[in-house]
Amino acid sequence: MRGIILKDLYEGFCIRKNTLNWAISMIFISFLTGINSMMRGPYGFLLIVVLLFPIMGSTLLQMTVEQDEKSEFDRIQLTYPLSKREIVLSKYLGGLLVQGGMILYSFLFLLVYVYGYKTLTFGEAISTWGIGVAGSLVYFSVSYMVYFWLGNMKGVIFTFITMAVLVIGFVFSVFNVGLEELMQVDKSIWVLCLWGMAAVFIALSYWISVKIYAKKHS
Repeated sequence: MRGIILKDLYEGFCIRKNTLNWAISMIFISFLTGINSMMRGPYGFLLIVVLLFPIMGSTLLQMTVEQDEKSEFDRIQLTYPLSKREIVLSKYLGGLLVQGGMILYSFLFLLVYVYGYKTLTFGEAISTWGIGVAGSLVYFSVSYMVYFWLGNMKGVIFTFITMAVLVIGFVFSVFNVGLEELMQVDKSIWVLCLWGMAAVFIALSYWISVKIYAKKHS
């Protein structure tokens, strides 16, 4: 399992195209928050922590599926002394490592917004960040299940459609509910409910992905 995880991390971060994608995305987001007053405000914090970073943290499987399909690595890893359940688990563990890294990175942004830009209080920021953490795990669960089911090409289409829906929903919430209302509402119950839902989603997603993978390679 460790070999598959390391292989996936290598493909996700050490292949030149993927390395450039990560670097450009990180630099661009950081640059925007530095020069754009709107991105330094609550709007930018919500956009980054609740939408952009959760999606970015779930991209490892797309990168590895693309490479695996090109090299037909699926056939090779089936010869390893691992069960299909362990192969799927290694994919999920590698993905959770990346998602965890993005969650920590988003916490650094939280500190910048609270103590640097002084846009939000720590209480407002941490509860919003908690929703972003739960949302990232829910999105991770759904996207991984979809990539196991549909493969790379259709999975990419799903990603773009989902991003469009999430952006529309985000904009609708901000401009119809109101940004100040969204930031000031008590989110503690939301966070607890979403974290519980995220745990259920991950377990269910893994179970379904194992079934899909086993059926594809039976």
